[in-house]
Amino acid sequence: LKSLEQMGPLVVFLGYQLIEISEVIRRQNKLNKKQAWGVRVAVCTGACILASLAVYLLAPTGYFGPLSARVRGLLIRHTRTGNPLVDSVAEHKPATAGQFYQGLHLIFYVAPAGLLLGCHRFSNASSFLLLYAVISTYFSSKMIRLMILVGPGMSALAGLALGTAFRWSLLQLLQRTLSRHAAKAASPTKKEEKSTSKDATVSAVASSSVGADADGAAIRRSMAAGFLVCCYVFAPVFYEYCNKMAVGMSHPTIMQKQRTKSGEIVMVDDYREAYWYLQQHTPEDARILAWW
Repeated sequence: LKSLEQMGPLVVFLGYQLIEISEVIRRQNKLNKKQAWGVRVAVCTGACILASLAVYLLAPTGYFGPLSARVRGLLIRHTRTGNPLVDSVAEHKPATAGQFYQGLHLIFYVAPAGLLLGCHRFSNASSFLLLYAVISTYFSSKMIRLMILVGPGMSALAGLALGTAFRWSLLQLLQRTLSRHAAKAASPTKKEEKSTSKDATVSAVASSSVGADADGAAIRRSMAAGFLVCCYVFAPVFYEYCNKMAVGMSHPTIMQKQRTKSGEIVMVDDYREAYWYLQQHTPEDARILAWW
């Protein structure tokens, strides 16, 4: 383990071992919460001291290797990695906003709303989703081939936003119906009307407040209806786009369909022909040196 790229996972692995050691000590000695935290701090402090000593002794000897050019391209702002093979591959270039929209379509606009909702309703589940979305977006913006990591996180954030808006819209549209049923169930009988004459003034005040809120309720119902109409209009568009992208991305790697300038669809199989040429014109024990 000399590569700095492997040190991060190693630290996470050792960290979990330290947590388990602390839990074993807590269970054996039946410690309370405060004492358990003291044990965790002591165990982690001792491990950090030992790790720092090991780094201090090994670093001057050149034991740890530098980060690779590919990793530096993700963490350092520059135009070239210094490796001509890495720089020659288009998939290693930063992704643009247009490429994000091509891969996400409508999710590109809806996911930020889900990000805000996740921050507002912060919990263990939402924190994981937020970290995943932010980290995957950062790395995909540095390298276009990592855009595949963005899909799950952005889809979950968009689902959070749409689900919340859909639930709110249904509540706004059904609220009037539910209020009518509640008012009907709470209507007094003739005997109760005589005994509740003193509450007439209170009922009048409540009715006036309900009337004042009627305008706001109408606006909310209009917004809810507009949202549901937009879902009805854009859902088929998004569904068709997803199917189109799936068909376009499901072609075999060595054979692809392309359209000529005249509009004719042809099958490009140059890679397959190259493999056949190598099979027919090279010895069976030959070694082919190739990049990717």
